Amino acid sequence: MHDSSLDDLSYSKLPRATKSPTVFPFTTADLDNLLFTPDSPKRLEDWICADRPQLDIRLVTFQDATLLKLAWLHTFMDASGRASLLNAWTAVLRGCEDEVPAFCGFLQDPLADLDAQPLMEWFVRSRWMLMILQWIGPLLLVIRWMWEMIPYPKHEFRMVCIPGSVVTQMRESAMQELSVGDDGTGKTPFVSESDVLVAWWAQCIIRSIRPSLQTPITILNIFNIRPVFPKHFPGGTAYIGNAWLTAHTILSSAQMLERPVSYLASKLRHSLLEQRSKDYIMAYAAAQKKGMDKAGGTLASAMGLSNMLIHCSNWHQARFFNVDFSSAVVGPVDEKARSVGKPSLIVPNTTYRWPMLINTGSVIGKDADGNWWLTWHLKRETWRNIEKQLAEISI
Repeated sequence: MHDSSLDDLSYSKLPRATKSPTVFPFTTADLDNLLFTPDSPKRLEDWICADRPQLDIRLVTFQDATLLKLAWLHTFMDASGRASLLNAWTAVLRGCEDEVPAFCGFLQDPLADLDAQPLMEWFVRSRWMLMILQWIGPLLLVIRWMWEMIPYPKHEFRMVCIPGSVVTQMRESAMQELSVGDDGTGKTPFVSESDVLVAWWAQCIIRSIRPSLQTPITILNIFNIRPVFPKHFPGGTAYIGNAWLTAHTILSSAQMLERPVSYLASKLRHSLLEQRSKDYIMAYAAAQKKGMDKAGGTLASAMGLSNMLIHCSNWHQARFFNVDFSSAVVGPVDEKARSVGKPSLIVPNTTYRWPMLINTGSVIGKDADGNWWLTWHLKRETWRNIEKQLAEISI
């Protein structure tokens, strides 16, 4: 407990929403002396070589703010699982223990009995294609990773805030452009704010890197598979482990640079709808059972077969900014405030045994004021170019 305001200390540089798109050179390292004790786990060895729980929690309170740190191994839970855990926690705080769902999946894999289907024709066409997916793809991934790391060691993790009005305007423009197009159905293709935001951000990255027009780009978009299999993840239960896959969207650099955001967003939506289907996921499971993941997995294969990768973990559906700890708030409360007891800032901090792949990041979500927050890992020069692009956006 600190008898002072958070701003009274040296933490006033915490990212705060602005009226224009802004990049913040901020990480949780700036708060290490508050969030970590000498006994806090920081490396993989700290978890596996000590008899400690898989979830590490630290709470630091000020007169006007509370910092809550959660640390865990990704083998313990994914983003959707984290949302289930936090919602159960806040339900107990409200005295609503009957709202805590039954936790499942600790002793067995809910998808272990998933019926394996024959591989889709486009998934694996021959023994040679299987060999490419098993060995050549992962090998190319390692080579490309070394190519990126050796000449460009300066990578930076930064946070980005995009005002909600900017995203709303981009989506309205995208829907208008798609409404005059013809996708063969006579209906205007749907794209969400998340689709448009990820498409626009991926385009910003490619414009900042400026690869050759022929360079293939793969956008990986993580999605939650729980809703696809209600039989395996029944309502009223919570599986906090890992239950996600990635939707792959492959485009050329020329498309990324020259086509509008509406086109890119529609491609992302199409890939998500197609690859989030039960048939696709079951075919993917069949591929895993045939040993494709023994050499790094289909994910690594897709990454290796593309010359450039943009990896996005979109947490918006987890609604982390809506997690309500208001039942734990003490002292006078401004009744007009919309976010009392809810997170005003969420800062991810991922630690890897090996250097993190560049062009990788997360869409954290939309806060109470409608602002969108992202975190990304990019080359320093890429960040400089992105900041120039953001400065040109008119509000």
